[in-house]
Amino acid sequence: MSDILLVDDDPLVTRALARLLQSAHSVRVALSEEAALAAIGERAPDVIVSDYMLGTTTAMNLLRKVRSLWPGIRIVLYSGSLPESWDALVKDGTVDVVLRKPCSVEELRRAVA
Repeated sequence: MSDILLVDDDPLVTRALARLLQSAHSVRVALSEEAALAAIGERAPDVIVSDYMLGTTTAMNLLRKVRSLWPGIRIVLYSGSLPESWDALVKDGTVDVVLRKPCSVEELRRAVA
């Protein structure tokens, strides 16, 4: 059972994702970059699933900070509004997996495995 931190500013999205994953994983939710950093500081998750857009900014600062300070955390970027250079984020190691919304339940489960 992996510990997964869901990061999205939309509580409906985090609630839906949590329902999909909680049968096989421990799931925590953060609705902002600050909340995510606090949650990671308390207990580093095995996996972070983050939306690209967090309010009026992107999650890139958060994800780069996580990669720098906690390199062992698997990072899944899950979004409907991805930058055109999203593939470079995987190639340079900023994220491990990119999923475009909507994705199948099976794709999501594979990404966090």
